[in-house]
Amino acid sequence: MNHFRSLLSRTVLASLLLAFISASPLQASPGEEMADAANNWLNALSPEQQAKASYAFENDERFDWHFIPKPRKGLPFQEMSPAQQKLAHALLSSGLSLRGYAKAVTIMSLEDVLKAIEQGKGPERNPDKYFFTIFGKPGKHVWGWRVEGHHLSLNFVVRGSEVLAATPAFYGANPAEVREGPRKGLRVLREEETLGRAFVKSLSPDQQKIAILDIPAPKEMILGNARKAHLLNPPGISADKLTAEQKEALHELLKTY
Repeated sequence: MNHFRSLLSRTVLASLLLAFISASPLQASPGEEMADAANNWLNALSPEQQAKASYAFENDERFDWHFIPKPRKGLPFQEMSPAQQKLAHALLSSGLSLRGYAKAVTIMSLEDVLKAIEQGKGPERNPDKYFFTIFGKPGKHVWGWRVEGHHLSLNFVVRGSEVLAATPAFYGANPAEVREGPRKGLRVLREEETLGRAFVKSLSPDQQKIAILDIPAPKEMILGNARKAHLLNPPGISADKLTAEQKEALHELLKTY
């Protein structure tokens, strides 16, 4: 009986502690988590590294985002110590779900695959050439941050506890499927591709005429990275024109994000 009471007391105590933790006002908001992670990383940098990684929030560099191999500003992994890299990864993960973080670092790892495929014939491929940049001072006022490299561009704007924007956001995969070597069969964007095709195939021929921009697949991203918004022509099919089953297929695609 005493053992049962002791076990019951421990169970009740554990439940109370869990309830306290769940309701604790000390739990940081997404914006605060990002600011803490950004400041932890910045504080670990040398003055020279901080100067390279930091810009004013109003600086036009914040708008120069892209997803191609190109010269970039900011501080790349390859110029950080192992300890600084870990803090950079903590910042990256503060803006993403577990699935999103895994997807982002797997995209980075594809640079080694491309390096083996191209054998020096393409641009420099290096999974450590992903750049971190802070815009403004992380804290109560408006600030932003970016992580960017080939086929990955993640941009955030934060004010205090609130994340004002988590775009532009770009995830790409090259190769879309690894077909040789120890990582054969890897498809980073498998879900997007599979669910996207399933949704298109669920449309009737008349619906496809409205929804599909062009029959041949485009060679590059249709909208690019222009600061001015471009409207699709045709604009696509609206959700209120879909059947219940088609809406469910669309929702499944959206859930991947």
